[in-house]
Amino acid sequence: MGVSKKVWVIGIAAALMLAAVPIWAISGTDYENYGSSDYKGYPRKGTDIYDWYDYFGEKMLTGYNIYEFINLGSDAANADSYLYKSYRYNRWLQELIMVADEFEGMKHRVIIGDEIRTKFGSFMLDKAGFSGIRWDMNSKFNDWSIITSRLSNPILVPNDAWNDPIYQANEDEPVYLLGIYDELKLFGQKFGLGYVNCHVDNNILGESTIYGTGTGTTGLGIMGFALYGNLRGLNYRTEYNSSGEYVSGKPSDKTYPAYQAKADTQLGKFKVSGSYYYVDPGYTTQLNLAQSKIKTPINGFTNSYNLVDDNDDNDQYPDELDQMSYSQYLSNKVYFFNYLDGVFPGLDKNKNGISDYNENRNAIPDYEEDFLRFSVDSPDFEFGDDFNNNGIIDYFENDQKPDYDYARDRMGMRLITDYAPSKNMTIRLGGVVENMPSNPEKRADSVYSTLIYNTRVPNIMDVQLKYYIKRVQDAIPDDTVQYSVKYNKNVRETVYTVLSDKLSERDSLVNTLFLDVNYNRFKNLEFETKLKYESNLQDMSSSVQRQSNFTGVINRLSYTTPLLFNRITLTPMLKTQYELYFGDSVKHVTQNALIFRADYKMTNKTRCVAGMQFLPYRDYVDKQDYDKTTYLFEVVSQVLYLKYQLAMIAGVKREDYQWLTPDGVRDVRDYIFLTVYMGG
Repeated sequence: MGVSKKVWVIGIAAALMLAAVPIWAISGTDYENYGSSDYKGYPRKGTDIYDWYDYFGEKMLTGYNIYEFINLGSDAANADSYLYKSYRYNRWLQELIMVADEFEGMKHRVIIGDEIRTKFGSFMLDKAGFSGIRWDMNSKFNDWSIITSRLSNPILVPNDAWNDPIYQANEDEPVYLLGIYDELKLFGQKFGLGYVNCHVDNNILGESTIYGTGTGTTGLGIMGFALYGNLRGLNYRTEYNSSGEYVSGKPSDKTYPAYQAKADTQLGKFKVSGSYYYVDPGYTTQLNLAQSKIKTPINGFTNSYNLVDDNDDNDQYPDELDQMSYSQYLSNKVYFFNYLDGVFPGLDKNKNGISDYNENRNAIPDYEEDFLRFSVDSPDFEFGDDFNNNGIIDYFENDQKPDYDYARDRMGMRLITDYAPSKNMTIRLGGVVENMPSNPEKRADSVYSTLIYNTRVPNIMDVQLKYYIKRVQDAIPDDTVQYSVKYNKNVRETVYTVLSDKLSERDSLVNTLFLDVNYNRFKNLEFETKLKYESNLQDMSSSVQRQSNFTGVINRLSYTTPLLFNRITLTPMLKTQYELYFGDSVKHVTQNALIFRADYKMTNKTRCVAGMQFLPYRDYVDKQDYDKTTYLFEVVSQVLYLKYQLAMIAGVKREDYQWLTPDGVRDVRDYIFLTVYMGG
């Protein structure tokens, strides 16, 4: 081919290419050159940043999809319930989203989370960790709340979600929780009205109703109201609730009530309070479906859900989770940031939301732990009311029941009169009359009196004296769960044991004496003596009477010696504890903890602590006798890093058990630890 012919061919080809440019542009195959323009690339997995629009096409923001819930109705091709939570919901937002606004004197807040503390009333809804959506509105005269949750597979985003950044779940037969509560405020009084509903929603069949779909139990509804306030010095509260199941998609013809009325008033040095209550044997706040339709990542499929939790220690976990065994925890720990800390009902004097008996939240009672045991005593040495007469102070009681104000299948009255003749003394007279509606012959009647006296001898001592006497006839059993720590050689095991109420106060006279003396005469010396004596004289109406007694004594002594301009402190400590229980069973235990610690302040940010504890433990009945020596050295540093407070603790620990058995077995366990904590 000649040169001229080649030129013609190239020219024709170029012309065809230029003529075809509009066609190429339309087909989207234009050539792109990034020599002078930025290249942004596609969103990568884990950095899925997009423009997000509302349903009218208006742009909202550029960012991430964190949470999404869609319920597709029966007219959809594949009707189901869709729920999505990004790993950022867990890692960035701590499983909690809040959107709040204010307008014309009204405030509202939308909360989305996995552990939202939610309570409408103790007989209606009381959740330690509600997982779902909550919308609250507040105004001068009215407050209301709306909640909703998909109980079937609500999703818990795993803590290892970095490896799987998207977590979503579809349900074609979801189980929903719906609730609304409205409170009207007028003239200092409040009137609340609420309704809570759980039901199976089979919207594929076009049968979606609040009564559920299917056969058997398909839903549960709780309706109630409360009126409370103050009228001329009289504080009062009345409450009525009704529960009913939905069967085969229809309301049952049976409903069960629970109601109460409380009042108290101050009359000079007297304070009078009383209550009346009734809880029907059939009253329930637990949804029990015919089949296992409720699915959770932890427990798998279940057919029950509690609207009112059993949460006796009032923490973020219901007791069923707190009482997980260690092996159960290990199989599910991906869903928990911390160890589950056991069930520790009781006091919280420092108001930090943690029981005073397990401040380090490690599921071991502090009064059983090395060094901590010096300042923490077991509940056996506390003082308080025992209205259900099962031998356990009420605020230390761990049961397996929902946390109603009064137990199911109970009807009764309580009347209390307090008289304060001086600021240091209170005298109480009280009475309880109670029976079981399902069996009215089973009664629990008691009258009691309490004396509390506090005094201070300046620069010498503080004294607490408490005395309690009760005449009781109780034929209603109230079982409890006892939490204890047992030792398999030198390995601690936490144990939950159901204790049957043996009705030891069926016909009894109970006396309790409590004395606590703190000496403060010398600056660096601390000395405390605590005494508790309790007797139960049983079968008072019988010619043959029995008696059981508990005697407990604790002595606590410590002395602090500062050295080297207070950079070093030496502190010897001694705690002696004696327990004797005699009755249906016998318990006789002594334990004496001898502790020595030395603190060295290296800098304002770092300190070193060395300690030794010798603990001879003698159980004179079960013969679980041992000597235990514990050695501990730790370094603690607290610094500021990147605007965060960091605390590091590192050290070593040795536990040396010498078992006092014929074979004289010795067990030694060594620990090396390093932990870093971060705060704002």
